[in-house]
Amino acid sequence: LSSLDSVIDKTQAIIDQTQFLKKGLMQELFTRGIPARHKKFKKTEIGEIPEEWEAIKLRQVVDINPEQLGAETEEDLPIKYLDISGIHKTGFIGETKDYIFKNAPSRARRRVKQGDIIISTVRPYLRAFALLRACPKNLIVSTGFAVLRPKKFVDAEFIYQHILHDRFMQFLLPQMMGSNYPAVRAGEVVNYKIGYSNIEKERDLIASLLLKIDQRLILEDEVLVEWQNFKSTLMQVLLTGEVRVKT
Repeated sequence: LSSLDSVIDKTQAIIDQTQFLKKGLMQELFTRGIPARHKKFKKTEIGEIPEEWEAIKLRQVVDINPEQLGAETEEDLPIKYLDISGIHKTGFIGETKDYIFKNAPSRARRRVKQGDIIISTVRPYLRAFALLRACPKNLIVSTGFAVLRPKKFVDAEFIYQHILHDRFMQFLLPQMMGSNYPAVRAGEVVNYKIGYSNIEKERDLIASLLLKIDQRLILEDEVLVEWQNFKSTLMQVLLTGEVRVKT
């Protein structure tokens, strides 16, 4: 069991180091751009960025809550509903629930599609955020989410990576209102400012570099869960005497 603990600790260390690497890389890419591409920089309210970039609000590159289910919606429309609790971990969407519209929760109103970014406006510090890289037909999310639809589909990953930056959370926290269910208004979310390159290839490359690290983290997370599950199983059979150890 101690050997398993060692493997689990080493796997967790890899995850921690990779997360640390990503934070540093995000800071570098979002303020300096692709290395060697920019020589001159300018000071802005979000910090120093390449001279060719712009500091813009998200509302300039996304539409907010673009599609709603209204009173005219067919009562028998089948939907798949995703509540905030359906995102167990940032970026990971759990099970959806099937309803017909008339029986669905009153919060089931926001229609989404592939490429949309969903951001929990209730208790945002829990980071119930996700990019819908795939999206089932008739997926409807709670009004507890702000839905951001990039005006250019190719920008979805680039904008999502900005959402994952710690600076985004630092922006949201002072905007929260309420004590039992602290929340931010969807309109405030899109007031967040980002550094935006006018070169599409640069935006795509920045997003791709960060996505590769995310993919590595997902793999290491899966390995960690497998080792933890294996240890739990082994403890059960060893500590109950179901399997005996030769001494």
